[in-house]
Amino acid sequence: MSDDATSKLIKSVTPQPAFKIFSTYPQPWWQDLYLTSGRSVTDLPIRQTYYWTDNQGNSIKDGSAMLMASYDDGNNPDFWSGYRDWEGAKFKLMGSQKNEIKWTDNAPQWSDYEPKQAQMKLEMTRQLAELHGVSEERIQPKSICYKNWAEDPFGGGWNFWNIGVKSPEVMKAIIKPHSNVPLYICGDAYSNWQGWVEGALETANMVLNKFTKDCQ
Repeated sequence: MSDDATSKLIKSVTPQPAFKIFSTYPQPWWQDLYLTSGRSVTDLPIRQTYYWTDNQGNSIKDGSAMLMASYDDGNNPDFWSGYRDWEGAKFKLMGSQKNEIKWTDNAPQWSDYEPKQAQMKLEMTRQLAELHGVSEERIQPKSICYKNWAEDPFGGGWNFWNIGVKSPEVMKAIIKPHSNVPLYICGDAYSNWQGWVEGALETANMVLNKFTKDCQ
């Protein structure tokens, strides 16, 4: 298979933008509104707000708590672009010797993703207050962080097959694009479960089967 054909296979999917904001609070103020878990949905740019539980799945009724204050995709991440003042933790290309190049993320921390300016926090709080029918003063967060999954090195939160693509054929071909090159490709982007761990496992299994046959 030619390089052009491989490039066509890779471009058979389109990355979808996704954006998240997390916010922490001294107390779970949403409990006073009888919201214990699950999510609220709105047509405001924050789109979805998730009320997180503890590690056992129990509602957090007292003490420090956190929201996924915003989870949005489609055109909505563009709204937050005007408030973005930092691109997030960067992946660094490590290794200078031939055949020793690898990607590392240097274990990014919460503080790495905090916006430097207050505008994003203020706008997020304004929308949360409108969504829940409470005052902004009542729901002031301790801190927030955000992630735009459309940024490098991800390109998007998940991928969808392009219109007209014969996905079963692409899934089979992209596992090993070049018959004479020991390069294998897997991941949920080229699976029947795009955006889910199941898709990554499905294609990983396909790579293992292909590799096993090649070694026989």
